[in-house]
This record gives sequence, structure tokens and C-alpha cells, in this order.
Amino acid sequence: MRNLFASTLFLLLFAQMTCLAGMKAELDYGIFHIPGQGAYVETYLLVPGSGVEFVSNSSGNLQASVEISILFQQGEQVAAFDKFVLNSKEATNEEELTFNLIDMKRFSLKEGNYDLEVKLKDLNKEENVAEIKESIEVKSAGDDISFSDITLMEHYAETGEENEYSRNGIDMYPYVLNYYPTSANRLIFYSEIYNTLSGLGNQEFLVSYFISAYKSLEPVANLRKFKKQSPSEVNVVFGEFDITDLPSGNFMLNIEVRSKMNKLLAHKQEFFQRSKFFESVALDQIKSVELLGSFTNEFDAVEVEYHLASALPIAEDSEVDYIDNLLSQHSLERDEMQRQFLHNFWVLRNPANPKAEFDKYAKQVKWVDENYSTALKKGFESDRGIAYLKYGAPNNLIDSAMEPGAYPYEIWHYYSVPTGQNDVKFIFYNPEMAGNDFLLLHSDVYGEAKDDRWEFTIFKGFKEQSGFKDLDQTKIKEHFGTKVRNF
Repeated sequence: MRNLFASTLFLLLFAQMTCLAGMKAELDYGIFHIPGQGAYVETYLLVPGSGVEFVSNSSGNLQASVEISILFQQGEQVAAFDKFVLNSKEATNEEELTFNLIDMKRFSLKEGNYDLEVKLKDLNKEENVAEIKESIEVKSAGDDISFSDITLMEHYAETGEENEYSRNGIDMYPYVLNYYPTSANRLIFYSEIYNTLSGLGNQEFLVSYFISAYKSLEPVANLRKFKKQSPSEVNVVFGEFDITDLPSGNFMLNIEVRSKMNKLLAHKQEFFQRSKFFESVALDQIKSVELLGSFTNEFDAVEVEYHLASALPIAEDSEVDYIDNLLSQHSLERDEMQRQFLHNFWVLRNPANPKAEFDKYAKQVKWVDENYSTALKKGFESDRGIAYLKYGAPNNLIDSAMEPGAYPYEIWHYYSVPTGQNDVKFIFYNPEMAGNDFLLLHSDVYGEAKDDRWEFTIFKGFKEQSGFKDLDQTKIKEHFGTKVRNF
């Protein structure tokens, strides 16, 4: 039996998962190094309490039990394996079942590429299962100054008795998601720096850590800290930010190592998302937004509606609801409130220069309208337009319009996306065989449409001969002329 840490936050975003029969799970991992010994991987697993079965135990209390297996594999060779039962804490009644199950494990691994597979089975409801697969690369710390991965934490405490969460005298409980709702106002993190002794000798250096907007290295106001450190075999970076006032958006946690002369020696980033129900969304406060000198005054009423609607692909959930409400209103105040919300929307994203931020986005909207509009949809309403506005232009694109036995399709390949994922794809196809409306069929990106058997949908002419009826089969047979495996 393994110990459990029960998270008191209700976390609603569980995107990096394969979910069968109701169970959900979220996996994250961090790669660290021990000088002279090699690398190890920490796995962080979250199982929502809402997705497992609680039954009465021998004490008469409610408890969940999940059997978990974790496998690291290189080809057919098993590099590391663990199988265990994760028990929840006990609850005396159903009203107390507001927690999640979290587990952390460490595995020593050599340098190389691995397939990581996690399988979960609810022991109180055996048809309730889940499976997660990841591909990971374990690299050497090298000779230059470098970082481990950055681990986000929910909370920490001084170690009483040594346990699996203990590190350097502190118990560190992982925050498995990189998503911070309104209720989460502390961002706590841990990382390690390697090779400072060989790189700096006995010279002190500066560790700077700060929060910046995504795709920016400009620190958000008051969210930057500095610490002097002396070279060591392993230097620890253990920090915390109060993000109570951080608005909704995509952000990067940055850590830098700088010399005494302020030369940048190493830099590490971790993506996270903030979703905050900001007070300005309330109607009475939106009405108080001052529009004197606002860029929104340049637009007529029709243009304001257009710019509001075109912001939907990048809006937070609370903003989406509010925009939908504004677009459906027919009151005399509607035009004024739409302008106030539009102004406030871009102030939240760039307080110093909201118009510049709006102008940059408006150029992207114009481009998707010119390229992805249909007779019934504007470009920003199409699946390709939405993906473009959310994630930018793909690094590589395959456009296959007349492949034998297939619907027209496009494959978009990104080296990285704001979720922190690397090497991801979007698969769009045109089931009508005409026009310009390509639908999103599958993506590796968290929270997007996912269909591991997407090849069978596109290659309708090869379904039967490729074993379509075998539900474990996810790919069609190779055939001449296909571009589908180019990435």
C-alpha cells in the first residue's frame, strides 16, 4: 500500500489523459540529475476523486483504491516498472469527498528515449480504467551550467519522517496541472542548477526568477525575485509567488542564472495558465470602464461586434460567456457595454498598450478570414481559424487535396505550443469533398478534439483492408502516395 496526498482543490482541467469508463487521470514528470550517479525521473500523477468509486472499508469509512502500474520501455526492453495500490484518505460521509488522489514516484534511468505507459484500474469498480502514454527523452546534464525541469508544487512542509515527497528536509507535494484557477493564488516551484562549480569556480552568481506573459521575457510587475548563490554540486531554486492579482492568460515562469557581470549563463521556462474570474466582468464594473481616448472609439457598432466575436478563440471561459451575452443583447446600452468590454479585454492582456495588442491580433484575424472563410462561416469561426489564432501558424503543413481513397485533409505540425507540449499535430479534413470548411478531427494538444483512430475516418477507402473492426488498430496500412506519415 502507498500513502496518499489528498488535494483539496477541485481541479476541472484534466486534458492529458486517455479516459475510459469514467476514470480520469493527469500525468506530469520532471527529470533531475545526481552528480556522478546519473539521471532520475519523477512522475506526478493526479486522479480526481470525482472519477473513482468510494466504498465502505473495514472501519466503516468511505475510501477509494486505485491499482496503478508505471512502465518505462525502450523498444521491447523494460527499463523501469512499478505496480502499486494508491488508497485515498478516509471520509466519514459523501459530503467530505472533495479531494483528489496524488502520487509521486522516482525512477533511475540512463540517457535515452523512453515510452512511458501508466495504467490505472479502480479496484472498487474494475471496469473503471484509464491509460496514459507519453514519449520522453532523458538527457545528460552536460558540462555547461544547466537546469533540471521545473516542478510546480501545491504546498510544502518541513519533513517529519522521511517519505516519498521528501527532498532536502522539505516535503514537496506536486501541483500536477499547469492551470491556476481563481482559487489558487500561490505559485510554488522547485528546480535544480548543475555544473556551477566547474563553470564558475568560487564566484557567486545571481539567480533571477520571474513571471512573464507567454512569448515574452518582460517580467510582470512585482513578480520578479533575485537570490545570490555560491557554486555547489547542485544548487537549489525553491521559490514562491503570490499570484492573487495575476489576470487570466498564458504565462511563463522563468529562471535565469547570471554572472556577477550580469551575463546570462542559463535560462529555463515553464508554461502555466491562469484562469481568473476577474471582477471587471461584473456588469456594474464594466459600465464604469472609461472610454475617453480608447481605440474602440474608432469602430462603428458593426465593427465592435465583429471584433468581440473574433476574440472568442482566445477568450477565457468566463469571457466567452460574457461576450456571448453581449452579442445577444438588444438593449440601448449594448453598444457602450460592448466597447467597454472590448477595451477591458485588451487592457487585461497588455495594460501598457492595449491598442498594440489588439492591432497585432486583428492582423491575424484578417489573415484567417482571407484564408479560411466559407459561405457560412467567417475565418475566425472555422476550426482552422480557431487553431491558428490560439496557437499561431504551424511550423510545417501538409495539404493533401486529392489523395486516392481519402477525404481532403491537412496536417499541421507544431514544434511547441503554449500548453508546454512539443511536437504536436492537428488533423483537419473536409468530409464534404468541396468548399473550404475543414473540420478538426484530431489533435495531440491538451483539451482539443482527440481521435486516435483518425486515419480510418480520413481514408474511408482503406478501412476494411486495414483492420477497422479491430478497436486496438489505430493506423491504416501503408499505401502508395499517402502523406499521412510525413511527420
